Amino acid sequence: MSCAFSRERVHAWLDGELSVEAALAAEQHVQECATCAAEYRSARALREALRGGGLVAAPPESLEARVRAGLERERRAPGRGIPGWAAVAAALVLGVALGTLFVPIRDAARARGGDDALVSAHVRALSAGPLVEIPSGDRHAVKPWFAGRVDFSPKVVDLAAEGFPLKGGRVDRVAGRPAAVLAYGKDRHEVDLFVWVAPASLPTVTLSTVRGHHVARWTEGDLAYAAVSDLEEAELLGFANLVRR
Repeated sequence: MSCAFSRERVHAWLDGELSVEAALAAEQHVQECATCAAEYRSARALREALRGGGLVAAPPESLEARVRAGLERERRAPGRGIPGWAAVAAALVLGVALGTLFVPIRDAARARGGDDALVSAHVRALSAGPLVEIPSGDRHAVKPWFAGRVDFSPKVVDLAAEGFPLKGGRVDRVAGRPAAVLAYGKDRHEVDLFVWVAPASLPTVTLSTVRGHHVARWTEGDLAYAAVSDLEEAELLGFANLVRR
């Protein structure tokens, strides 16, 4: 790179590994440095390409049944029976192999489906409403409103000074589960922050794109957070870092 802003720092920013202050500084830097801006766009394009469905080799659902049937035929064939300990070992190897093969694919499909549900809920609120059920920019009014409506207490932060004024909140359902939703604004854009009980922890912020909308997801303790908007990816990541700080 032709400046002091290293390639590693560009990738750390993209992966959500920088502090809030460092991420804001990085966002400002790429607006002024064409070289780093190009590096950021290239890294983002590569990540989206690697996440593309065309690179995921999904085995047919019948694979496990065919493998098990083949082992059974081998066991029953005259003179080719597999000793008991060998059969157990083969079953263990098969279980590990199938688990290694299917679990990442299943998790990836579940994540993609979850992001699609989040975007659908966001678009539905924008088009059909309600965007908010409690219209208020006062976090002290919005936070207690969720009591009794969801069985957890979402974090509500005031980001008006950072350019993301709070508009209010609502309760939505995403993939059959209740979620608290905090609505924020950014110029002419809307940002929905979904909060629900986390099924699993995420070590850092993950980013995805669904139908032109960006989704930033992370967890804090036993709660999952997802910010959804048509903002630029870098702006949404900045918003996520502000909420997380």
